Amino acid sequence: MGFSEKIKKYFDSKGLTNREVARIMDNYNEKLVGRYVNSDEISKTFIKKLRKYFPDADLNYLTSEDNDTNDMLQEPSDSYSTEAIQLVVEIEDRLTRLKEILAQNCHNK
Repeated sequence: MGFSEKIKKYFDSKGLTNREVARIMDNYNEKLVGRYVNSDEISKTFIKKLRKYFPDADLNYLTSEDNDTNDMLQEPSDSYSTEAIQLVVEIEDRLTRLKEILAQNCHNK
């Protein structure tokens, strides 16, 4: 089983469409998500985003050429719900904005 089959299975287990995945991944290009989901070619950027926004994804399993499906992380699909992931993204965005404000205040003193 190649990367595309594994990542499709993973996103399906989460109940996520390519559009939802793209939105969760900092509005990553939906067409690129589709390309990676339908191809065994992957980019470093896509892997980094998977690691950041889907911390429960087993990247060793997803990127291995091993056909053993028993290595896949078996957690309930609701353990990292879409809502929880979106909240993490929102918190990270707010922290980034707070850091920008603090940096501006330091420069104005």
